[in-house]
Amino acid sequence: MKEKKNSRLFVAPQTSISTLTRFTELEYAIEFIKQNKLHFSPLSSFPDKLEGKTFEQAKIEDENNVAGKSIPSKIRREIIYASCWYAGYETLQMWDIYGKDKNCIAIQIDFNQFNQNILSTGNYKVESNFLNRITEPRKLKKDGYIFRISDFKYGQINYIDFDNSSAIKKEFIGRFKSNHFRHENEFRFLITQNYKDKPPVGLKDLKFVIINNSLKKLKIKLIISPYASSDYFDFIKVGFKDQKNVEVIPSQLTKYFK
Repeated sequence: MKEKKNSRLFVAPQTSISTLTRFTELEYAIEFIKQNKLHFSPLSSFPDKLEGKTFEQAKIEDENNVAGKSIPSKIRREIIYASCWYAGYETLQMWDIYGKDKNCIAIQIDFNQFNQNILSTGNYKVESNFLNRITEPRKLKKDGYIFRISDFKYGQINYIDFDNSSAIKKEFIGRFKSNHFRHENEFRFLITQNYKDKPPVGLKDLKFVIINNSLKKLKIKLIISPYASSDYFDFIKVGFKDQKNVEVIPSQLTKYFK
């Protein structure tokens, strides 16, 4: 798989990407909409232990048998961070897996708007409160504790049949998963940390910070879980009433739970 120079889209979508949905906890929705911060998690926090491995390492349990690896997957899982979205509208299966808790909600955005107003304009930065706490701000650059990006990509996950020998091909780290996860229909934002100076890794509070009020230009839908009560819906609606670009709506599946 050959990437175009300077291209950040790592997998060409099979269909036109438009709607992205993120099933998440309320705190991260508040953080995204009111603080303009999108939370990223290290691959080491993901339950799928194949995350952060090369395709060859994923095929062979003992990664020491793989020749020519540049960095052990254990470390690599600590320096690659992801924000995972569903490419499409809400589904009951995704609610059941990632949002069955009544306090979970779904953020829904138009990727084209997000790309036009934020990604393509560079209206963002990456930061971590942990890095700010461990040293004086004036010493950040000298001590090398500023979070440095070596790569930033986004696109659809490529799902692979690991038992099919004919499917063996080069797959980029963090951009493929087993066919068993195909139901996730995942669109992923990936940030790789520069590991040259061996900085703190596996940060639990890495934030993609949207600047210049760019998020206000997006139309955002907040979808309330079909498992939530009507009181919870009213609570969320009141809480975001001052966000003019945000529409709080019930899940289209709610009618099946009444």
